[in-house]
Amino acid sequence: MRRSTGVLVGAALVVCVLAVGAVAVRAHDGGAPARWTDQRTEQVGPWRVAREAFAVDDRRTGGPRVLLPNSAGCFTGFGAGGLSGGYWFASGACTTIGVVEPAGAGDDAVLAVGSEYEGAYLAVTGHHVLGNRHGTPEDWRQVAGIAPGAGPGPGDGGGPVPLTIAGPGYVAVGQRDGRAVAWLSTDGKSWRTVVLPPPPGATETHVTAVAEAPAAPLVAIGTSTGPNATSQVTAWVSTDDGRSWRPHPVPGLDGAPQVRVLLNDGRRFFALGGTSGDVRAPALVLTSTDGRTWQRDDTAATAGVRMIRAATSLPGGEMLAVAGSGEGRNTGDNRECASAWLVTRPSGEWTREDLGCAGVPTVVAGLASGPIVAVHGTTLFLRQPHLAPPPEQSVW
Repeated sequence: MRRSTGVLVGAALVVCVLAVGAVAVRAHDGGAPARWTDQRTEQVGPWRVAREAFAVDDRRTGGPRVLLPNSAGCFTGFGAGGLSGGYWFASGACTTIGVVEPAGAGDDAVLAVGSEYEGAYLAVTGHHVLGNRHGTPEDWRQVAGIAPGAGPGPGDGGGPVPLTIAGPGYVAVGQRDGRAVAWLSTDGKSWRTVVLPPPPGATETHVTAVAEAPAAPLVAIGTSTGPNATSQVTAWVSTDDGRSWRPHPVPGLDGAPQVRVLLNDGRRFFALGGTSGDVRAPALVLTSTDGRTWQRDDTAATAGVRMIRAATSLPGGEMLAVAGSGEGRNTGDNRECASAWLVTRPSGEWTREDLGCAGVPTVVAGLASGPIVAVHGTTLFLRQPHLAPPPEQSVW
């Protein structure tokens, strides 16, 4: 992105009051506005929803694809500003969002991004590896150059591929030439590719997520396809930090199940998605303690949860997932109606919260400071902890 602009969406920062609220787009350093955008912000239950909360060059393709905690107690977003990479830094009550242009990033798309500890990042682009030790907007530096195709990505839809920390380095997963692969690096500068072996009889493999946890193996999950085009959920397990993997197909799942998310709550792995490729299909929830043997949990489907598009673990062992509600408008666009589902421990009960009709978030994150943030395109969904119901006439 070439602009250094941001969005101010807090009540104390609104400078033009409309009946439905207003949002000002300003430079991150507080300079003169690059452009002004009047838009609707609304309160939907405990969630505040702001459209066009992220300044981008192309609203059709731009917006964060990954959210990570930052040094301000909020989040940094990574994704696409249009044809180039996009970086956004949130501060204050997570409602002040500025565009960041890391030195040396150029116009390259973000192919993989990870956080080694809270507030420190590693971002891999098409030609460079960027590092940020403290998570501040000014702390980005170019760590190394990278030859095109020598590192991770790109992922589905051109976005960043999943990346995690394992042992002494980084592990990212994705596809190359119809095969599921992992990219390994000890320093983020040089990467080597490891093919995830297919189950017997599989002709194609696809990996969508990877997760690690203390005292647990490294687990990746996706699907494998046989010669008759049947799809089977498949997990891959590594006990040597990604250097070698073993496939573990999950039996007993009919149709064409899809897994979108893999989490670990400190006790178990959760693989989340849908019972088919239709976003209106019932949710699919699989659990495992070791990544090898999986159990199906139909509690979510029974509660009416549809395909889970994104999810995050929350402090205290709870989990929050987002899905389409099946109500109202067309699926897949920025008018689709959505629901958030809070999963509580130890009951495992799924409780629904309405997110309105501004699209279904594709990424969600629970921050240590308490807020939950989610994004669909350039729309921000924000849930403060213990947020009181707003007055009838209020402005965000």
